[in-house]
Amino acid sequence: MPWPDTLPIFLNIEEKRIRAPGKNRLTVKARSLFCCWSVDLLGVSMSSLARQLGLSITSVSHSVERGRRIAAEENLSLDQTKL
Repeated sequence: MPWPDTLPIFLNIEEKRIRAPGKNRLTVKARSLFCCWSVDLLGVSMSSLARQLGLSITSVSHSVERGRRIAAEENLSLDQTKL
């Protein structure tokens, strides 16, 4: 899956941090939004994301749900980020 060039700028994070393991707050937020938008708006399967990110499908599922909550709470959308 191609990496949206503006996502790291929008989230102020390097791509490699989203793909790296860890529970840093910014990393988790970025990974969650990435997973949410990939699944909901781009139609990427959770199993495909799990393989690409080196996570379990369950972890990706939790990230998608977390990303939905973050997007709703902070009123974020793909249109705003111009991805």
